[in-house]
Amino acid sequence: MKKIVVLISAVTLSSTLFIPHDASAGSMAQRRQARVECRQQARAMHYAPYTVKWKNSIKECMIDRGFSGR
Repeated sequence: MKKIVVLISAVTLSSTLFIPHDASAGSMAQRRQARVECRQQARAMHYAPYTVKWKNSIKECMIDRGFSGR
């Protein structure tokens, strides 16, 4: 029984080590700067703020830069 618990623990630990992490975890300042640049890009495309096109543009821009779209 103890061997099974140890095995399950080892598998769980190893699986969490290989999950890709968001690039924003490294530096919130980098994420903030990327978001500012994405907003400027959406503004340059003449999207109205807080519309679906605006939000999708920012989300895609953030993903292109390696951050989650949030």
